[in-house]
This record gives sequence, C-alpha cells and structure tokens, in this order.
Amino acid sequence: MTDEFLKFSSPKINQSTIDEVVACLKSGWLATGPRVKRFEEDLKKYLKAEHVLAVNSATSGLHLVLKCYDLKNGDEVITTPMTFVASLNTIVHVGAKPVLVDVDLKTRNIDVTKIEAAITPKTKAILPVHFAGIPADLDPLYKIAQKHNLRVLEDSAHAIGSHYKGKMIGSFGDTQIFSFHPNKVMTTGEGGCISTRDANLAKDITVQRFHGIDRDAWNRYGIEGNQDYDVIQPGYKYNMPDLLAAIGIHQLAELENFIAKRQKLVDRYNEKLANWPELTLPQLPNYDCRISWYVYAPSCGAFIYLLSKKLWI
Repeated sequence: MTDEFLKFSSPKINQSTIDEVVACLKSGWLATGPRVKRFEEDLKKYLKAEHVLAVNSATSGLHLVLKCYDLKNGDEVITTPMTFVASLNTIVHVGAKPVLVDVDLKTRNIDVTKIEAAITPKTKAILPVHFAGIPADLDPLYKIAQKHNLRVLEDSAHAIGSHYKGKMIGSFGDTQIFSFHPNKVMTTGEGGCISTRDANLAKDITVQRFHGIDRDAWNRYGIEGNQDYDVIQPGYKYNMPDLLAAIGIHQLAELENFIAKRQKLVDRYNEKLANWPELTLPQLPNYDCRISWYVYAPSCGAFIYLLSKKLWI
C-alpha cells in the first residue's frame, strides 16, 4: 500500500493557461467578455456545433434547457438512475417528474429498449446520460423520440470529446450539456456549455442565462457597445466569467492529448485487471464509438487493487 494521498482528480494546467489567466486579471475584464466569446467559438469549431453557449455549470445548463422547454407541473422526463443528482434535480426544479428507466449493465447507459414502455401522454423529453464518457445508443433513442414527438437533452457532462459512430457528441442530434468541473476531462474551474441545433432555443438561453437581459455585457460595455437594454423576461445568473474561459481556451486546445492519455491508462487497467474474475470491467458497446473516459468504472474491488499496485502511474 502507498501512504501517498490520492486525489480523485488533478487537472493538468500548463503555463499557457496560467499566462492567459494572468492576462485576463491584468485586463480588468473578469466577467463575461471577449474570452468567453472566443471560448464559445473554439468549442463550436471543436464540437462542429451550430450554437454553443457557455454557462457557469453543467447543472445551470440542464436547468436552462429544461426551463426553455416550458414544461408544466406533472410533465414527465425520462432519464437514467445511473447519473449525478443534478440530472434529476433540474427536472424537479422546473416542476416536472423524473421517470427512471433502467440501465444496460454492459455500458451503464440508459437501456434504449426499455424507453418506449415508459412513455405516457405526459412524457415531454428524454434525458440520456453518456455515463463515464461512453455514448448512449443514440440512433434508436432518437427514432423513439421522433416517433413520439419528444425533445432529447443529452447529459454529456462526462462526454466532451466522445464520438458516436464517427460523429462528435455535440455535432448532431437535439441539445447537449457539457461539464467543465475540475474532475472532468477538461476544466474551466467550474463551468459548462450547451450545444444545440435549435436557433430559437439558443436565443432563449442567451437571454435567460443573464437575468433576462436582451444583450450581453460584451455588447453593452465593449468599445462599440450600447448600454441601453431591456429585461424581457425573468432570467438567471448562469453566465460564465472570462476568468474561467481563460482556463478553458487552453484546456480545450489540450483535450485530444488528455483523451489519448486516458485511453493509454484504460488499456493498462484492462491488461492488469484482465485475470480478476471477481471484477466486472467497463465494456465497450456493440456500436462504433470513441470514449473520452471521464472515469474508469469497474467494481469497487478494482479500486483497492489500484491503490495497492499504483497502476495509475
């Protein structure tokens, strides 16, 4: 055994990131501004998404999208029990009811074959979670959603950089939420983003993420900005500050390297733990995908083995 303290997650912060944060501090523009705009554009290019909106957490993003769906009390949202509590909390916060569908034990993602049986006249949306960065089986899931006229909100908090059948998560489908918490594959300290192909939804989120004001601070206080604005609806304080985007710009530039390193570690875990019949190791789905490996999640006994043998090095 080792007496070294093992952190759950230790973000890799390079000198370029530190320099960007210092430059941001010296600029005097710490709240939402030019670096958030740049970060959103970089994310849009990386994800191949039509619209990307940065927020102060993935939880905020989930709440905003569900709020914009205009769900009524008693409406139902189908989701998975294999997730962080934020997925369910945000459904409850908008007055809807979470309906839990069991998971596929192979991937621990929602079992798509069981979704249709859970649909009722009150069902308005499906909220799958790409657990550990393993993409849920989206083709049949979207077929069910289209058949029943349901929205799909992909909780992609674990899945920045994951691919499904050759396509980047975030580049297709309805709407996705990504997390940049420090324990994720890339970080902004705290933060997240929303990607969507729905222009009207993107417009609503842009307004609601900052107090319901009809233009953001960069448009009001920039050199060519206009300080006149209207509050057109009750909104939230869910915007991302430039100080966080300064971190994210350089984390995103390193993301492919982060994923490659995680894949090497996964390969090592699989090799070293292969002969442990007591353990159930993560299994690949039966469709083509690339996994960003937010976590490697076997049974609890494997973690004890990793502690004793220090296989993470």
